[in-house]
Amino acid sequence: MCSQFKSNAKLAFIRICKVCLRKYRCNNLTTMDNVGFTQICIHIYRTVNRCGNFYIFIQRKIGICLYGYLVIIGTPVSNSMVELYVMQRYLRPDLLKNAGLQTFDDWASTFGEVVSQLEIKPAGNGFQMKNRFSKFVNIPELMQMYKEFADIQTPDMIKLPVPKLKTGEPIVVTAKPDDRQKAYMKELAARSEAIHNGNIDPSVDNMLKITHEARLLGLDSRCIFKEAEPTPDSKVMKLLDNLEQNYRDTMEQKGVQIVFCDIAINEDSEHFSVYEAIKADLVKRGIPKEEICFAGDAQTDKARAEMFEQLRKGEKRFIIASTSKLGTGANVQDRICAIHHLDIPWKPADLTQQDGRGIRQGNSFDEVGIYHYLTEETFDAYMMGIITNKAKFINQIMTSKDPVRVSEDVDEMVLTYSQMQAIASGNPMIKEKIQLDNDVANLKNLEAEHKKMVFSMQELAERKLPQTIDNYADLLQKASGDLKAFQEQHPDNAEFKMEIGGKIFDERADVGEQIEKAIIKCSTTGESVKLGKYFGFDVSIEKNPANSNFFNSGTPCVAVLQGNLKYTSEVSLGNNVGNVRRIENLAGIQINQKIQQLSANLDKAKSDLEEAKANVAKPFGRAEELAEKLKRLEYVNAQLSTDKNDDEPMPVSDIPTENEPTKAASVVVAMPTPAYTADKINPKPQTPPVPQNNIPKPVYNKMKR
Repeated sequence: MCSQFKSNAKLAFIRICKVCLRKYRCNNLTTMDNVGFTQICIHIYRTVNRCGNFYIFIQRKIGICLYGYLVIIGTPVSNSMVELYVMQRYLRPDLLKNAGLQTFDDWASTFGEVVSQLEIKPAGNGFQMKNRFSKFVNIPELMQMYKEFADIQTPDMIKLPVPKLKTGEPIVVTAKPDDRQKAYMKELAARSEAIHNGNIDPSVDNMLKITHEARLLGLDSRCIFKEAEPTPDSKVMKLLDNLEQNYRDTMEQKGVQIVFCDIAINEDSEHFSVYEAIKADLVKRGIPKEEICFAGDAQTDKARAEMFEQLRKGEKRFIIASTSKLGTGANVQDRICAIHHLDIPWKPADLTQQDGRGIRQGNSFDEVGIYHYLTEETFDAYMMGIITNKAKFINQIMTSKDPVRVSEDVDEMVLTYSQMQAIASGNPMIKEKIQLDNDVANLKNLEAEHKKMVFSMQELAERKLPQTIDNYADLLQKASGDLKAFQEQHPDNAEFKMEIGGKIFDERADVGEQIEKAIIKCSTTGESVKLGKYFGFDVSIEKNPANSNFFNSGTPCVAVLQGNLKYTSEVSLGNNVGNVRRIENLAGIQINQKIQQLSANLDKAKSDLEEAKANVAKPFGRAEELAEKLKRLEYVNAQLSTDKNDDEPMPVSDIPTENEPTKAASVVVAMPTPAYTADKINPKPQTPPVPQNNIPKPVYNKMKR
């Protein structure tokens, strides 16, 4: 209801609400109860902010105070940890208020932690340290608060019958950058450095422009240089090869393939369209153009429904779409055999939603190929770094696993993204760094578990087990005293006798009658009944403690023999002499059994104490391995942070045209002077500065779409 309101549906909803308001308004605050609604269901599948927008819209435009409504969303945290706070703020603000976390700063400082980590620079020309939210802390408290209003269901919990991934994991297809891409990336690097040092007017050049051009460049060099010819090793050409191969392989089943790309969509005299290029090349390869469609071609709901029906029937075999056009709300899964991610979105949730077009119930294929296309040494590496960081903290929260106090774990999806990042960077040391990061994280988790075990063993050795040993020793001494007292008062071959109400009974049947009377009284009143004495031990009838639970069905009462310790046995009506025999066995047998049990427990506690003391002194078995990997990781980080490319960027104007032979690039780019120099620290007398108006401004290429 919230995220995809059609205009007519919204108007109809407003009319219904206003009618209800006129009928039921009784004060300034109208709630769902007196409007007549039992529940409002809000389905969000774009962004949680739409939930808030709808919430404010209902309150301001209609005047209804919403509570008790249901929100359904597939990706509650799709991009940033802010979304988790926003969801709490809209759905249960009272929980935030009670916890004193009404502002985001308070919330983030309680549940988030900023971590400094090495990242690839946006221009792809090196590495930099960045402070980012990359992990959650106090996760049990966070999830306890979150689950007050949220029920999380993950795929491993639901276990729906959906297709498996072809090859068992996403297929990463890497492409080599051509000369134009390499040269332009270096020029972008120089421009970004100039902007970073504050030497460029934002109206002339800025990082948003560079970022957009870098994304286009990573997709295809024709997005920047329209006259360029694609190389066989380019990302688009490899995509076309896979599209054709899957098309031929699934001809009988009429397999349908989806290509997702969010940039270079429309074509004109100045701009290149990767959509049109893919379609034209597929037609050249013998594929009928009627079987290829663009999601943007369907301008109306009717046209969209017809296109989806053709895809479900296999009449259309290819659809090229953006995330906004096909990422959500599209049920075309019937014949999806492959999904191709040609570019890299900003959010991991977008990839999840895109994959969901084929990894879905109702697909006739048992396996679906998920392809990711990356161009090495381009902006793709930085984009995969962004996806990796976001996926880390999202999957620390949206998981079926038990929450831990601090989570830095990297799950399977995050590992996949990290591998893609390493592949896209083209730097083998990044692969080593990512592997070291994962190894160190795992070893630190094992070390933390070892420390937790040592602390637990220390607690056992210093406090719990000594107390347990003292307790067992005391109980054993008391049980031994009971046995000694009974043996003194009950010599071998002694005749049976029991004192009840000051009278000595020597017939078991008579004693059995007295026991049954006590059972009846105890069952009726619920109080203990003192029966008498048996060779120095007090005997009573008490309610059976096992019957305190409704589902237990023991006898109503038990006979209790009280010495230094208490010994019990069940008794029941109609078991006259049998009840007497049970009391006799308490003294004759159960005391001995108690002594044997306590002796065994005491010996085990002493053995556990020795084992605990040994474990306290035991060092972490992989400490040397962790130290070596930490040392190597420190070295790798230092190398990456100081890594500089000796090849200087080549101006685009020097790139050879199609008819010119390609030469080894030798380029000079004037880099900005350092922000601090010796002359700036100890300034010398200088001539008046030249007016800024006389300094020519740098000229850059026109911004590409």
